[in-house]
Amino acid sequence: MFVNPLAITVGELLEKTKGSNMALITTYEQAIGKALEWSKSDPYTMNKGIARTYIEALPMAELEGKLQYNDPAKGRTMQIAYILGNLRGWRGQEARASKAILKQEYAKNK
Repeated sequence: MFVNPLAITVGELLEKTKGSNMALITTYEQAIGKALEWSKSDPYTMNKGIARTYIEALPMAELEGKLQYNDPAKGRTMQIAYILGNLRGWRGQEARASKAILKQEYAKNK
């Protein structure tokens, strides 16, 4: 199945993948989990290492947001932008779904 990642929304992606054998990624937590899984995979690349560092630092960013703004989402917003910038080598349907959800989370909290 061909999916144009530039002209698709999360809802359209979920509709297109309905009935496929791929496990659907529908939540922010699943998207971050899949991104972390990719960042730990072989072969190692600089982008994978940096993405992993930013993903693993999310709890600290959320704590900072909670302490400064009383909202953990404010703390993770910039972190998500950095993560997305380093996921550019991640390809495939799972990657597109995860990135779409992360972009949605970023837009919601910026």
